[in-house]
Amino acid sequence: MKRAFLGLLLLVFSGCALKNEPNSAPTKTPNSASIPAANLSAAQIYELAKTAEIKKDFVGAKAHFKEACDLGISPACQDLGVLFVSEILGEKSGISADLKSAQIYFEKACKGGYCAGLGALSDEKFPFETPKNQQLANQMYEKSCNNGDALACELLGFSYKFGSGVQKSANLSKNLSEKACKLDIRRCAEI
Repeated sequence: MKRAFLGLLLLVFSGCALKNEPNSAPTKTPNSASIPAANLSAAQIYELAKTAEIKKDFVGAKAHFKEACDLGISPACQDLGVLFVSEILGEKSGISADLKSAQIYFEKACKGGYCAGLGALSDEKFPFETPKNQQLANQMYEKSCNNGDALACELLGFSYKFGSGVQKSANLSKNLSEKACKLDIRRCAEI
């Protein structure tokens, strides 16, 4: 059960649990790392990074998340932190696991209202070698979800689904999963 749960969390946390269209052929596109971002806005660079992540171009995603983060896009900072912990969660991203860098980017994201990554470091459901405090993690998820953080909504939904630090509630879990999906298509795994 714990292994299956960690596998599900990996899909959620890495943003790779997208619904595939039946009978859709992969499209051939250039490597996103090769697309110059110099003439793009910070928001466009962030979209480029998310597209790269969906296409499993983690090197390109990392470069564009960092650039968007440096330009003040808080969700990009959080997504960059997620890339730094993806190997710990079992994702074969090719990005070296670096919990210290992840924490730095999670803290930067949290200053902008996106605290899901920082909350996950306290979450007992994740195998990070960090102090655990499930109530703190859930508080961070709730605050961030209310600010529009899709990952936080999804992680809080998992807390309600499994009764982690809160009373189990299938209804709250479902509502939070639906909200997460509406905020970010990468978060539609539970719908």
